[in-house]
Amino acid sequence: MSLRYRRSCAAWTAVAALVIQPQLLLAAPLPNDGTEPIRVVDVELGTNGVLRGQLVDRQGRQLPISQVQVTNGHQTRSTYSNKQGNFLFEGLVGSTYQVQAAGNLQIVRAWAKGTAPPKALDALLIVHDSDIVLGQHCGSPVCGNAIRGAKHPLSNPFILGGIVATAVAIPVAIHNRDKDGPVSPN
Repeated sequence: MSLRYRRSCAAWTAVAALVIQPQLLLAAPLPNDGTEPIRVVDVELGTNGVLRGQLVDRQGRQLPISQVQVTNGHQTRSTYSNKQGNFLFEGLVGSTYQVQAAGNLQIVRAWAKGTAPPKALDALLIVHDSDIVLGQHCGSPVCGNAIRGAKHPLSNPFILGGIVATAVAIPVAIHNRDKDGPVSPN
């Protein structure tokens, strides 16, 4: 196997690692596609295990008559918000719950009365269609798309390995080419 063949194989391997989409190399994506962080909210339950909450839109207007579901993985309960967007679940125990309402998912650590941490809320507020803005975004559409597009592929170990391999292979190939000297025509 010649040196030229090995160099060519290394170069094509690096190019393939950079070009192949991470989705082809990785397992199934996370349920929320990894694009939005899932926040966990601590809420203190009221007397008799009451979880109170309200649904609002991004402008703070109440969302009336919307279905709200709460589940802890074993049991699911469902109710509707009233005209003011308020909802209520009774008989809950301290546990971790998923609350789904108006197309949003909220993870809630529900604490029994008197056991909640000091910063726990006494009611849950769910904002419909809320956008989470990351501080790294520079504001430019070009910069934003470049960062958003590069974030996921650069987390792939194969692509990162290909970049490192390329960064090592190119200087070695240049050094070896210069070391061999010019080829004399015979």
